[in-house]
Amino acid sequence: MIQLFTLVAALAAPNPSVAECHAWAKAEKVTQAQTNACLRRLLSDAYGGKMDGELLTLDPNPATKWEPDFLKEDLERALKHHKTVCYAPSTDPATLCGRSEELFTRQIGRKMSLFEDVNVGSFEAVLGKIIAGQKLTKEDLTPSPDAGFSALTLWKLRNAAYARHGYKFKKQDLNDFFYGPRTGDQKLDNGMLPLTHELKANVTLTAEDGANVRLIKEFEARLK
Repeated sequence: MIQLFTLVAALAAPNPSVAECHAWAKAEKVTQAQTNACLRRLLSDAYGGKMDGELLTLDPNPATKWEPDFLKEDLERALKHHKTVCYAPSTDPATLCGRSEELFTRQIGRKMSLFEDVNVGSFEAVLGKIIAGQKLTKEDLTPSPDAGFSALTLWKLRNAAYARHGYKFKKQDLNDFFYGPRTGDQKLDNGMLPLTHELKANVTLTAEDGANVRLIKEFEARLK
C-alpha cells in the first residue's frame, strides 16, 4: 500500500534540530513538510544518527538522548501529527511511517516503566536505594559492562531524590511516575511506588540526596 510519506521524500527533507522537532511536537498545528522532516530526524536518532532501508528492518531504539525532554503529551501529539502524513495503514512495519509510530508508542510506554531493556533489566533496586536515602556508588549506576542506563532512567533516578520528600514536579510525567496511580502492567509487586505524600513546592535534600544527584549528573553528562 502506497503511503504519502515515502522514504525517498524523507531522505530529501531538511534536517531540523531536536529543539525544532520538540517545538513541532508541542504545536497544535504543523505542516506536512515539518512533520516529514521531524519524523525522519527523530527516528534517525533511534538508529544511531543514521537511517536507510536496511536499518528500517530493525526495531528502533527508544532510548534516545532527547527521550526525557519529550513528555508523554508531546509524544501523543507527535503521533497525531504523524497520522496526517502516515494515514494509510501498512502491513510492513519496516517503513519510515511504521518505525516512527513504533518509536513514539514505545517511548510513551516507557514513561511509567521501571524496566530499562533486555540487557539491563529493571532499575527498581537502584531507585529503592535512592528513595530509602542511601548513598549510591558508581557500580549502582553501571548495571552491565556493555550497557548502561538511558537518559530517561537517569532522569527518573535523579529526581527520585526529590520525590522521596514529596516534591511536586513541574513536569507531569515525573508526578505520574512517582505518585501514580499505576494500572495494569505498571503495577508493582513490592508496592514501592507510587509514593504517597502531601506534595510540596519546596523540599530540603539530605547530604546523601545531594551526593546521589551529583553522581547521577556525572553519568547524564556522559550521554550528551
